[in-house]
Amino acid sequence: MDELTATVDRMVTDLVGTPGVSGADAMDLPLADRGVDSMGVVMLIARLEQELGVRFPAGTMNRQTFATVRTVVEALRGLLDPAAGA
Repeated sequence: MDELTATVDRMVTDLVGTPGVSGADAMDLPLADRGVDSMGVVMLIARLEQELGVRFPAGTMNRQTFATVRTVVEALRGLLDPAAGA
């Protein structure tokens, strides 16, 4: 697990108060299945923006972007390195 993925997983764990999921499927487990509701997504967005110094464009704040740790990390990679998202 790379540093960005570990950071997102840690933030999700902090939100729900339970340990992160381990194993090959952990990145693809729906955040809702980990206990992240719509308010949790809002809190996750705020924390990611604050700690990583990014801003999620309005068009990225949707269920697809915040479906799993993997989809959040993919969106963040595009924001942190726009060339990677191209």
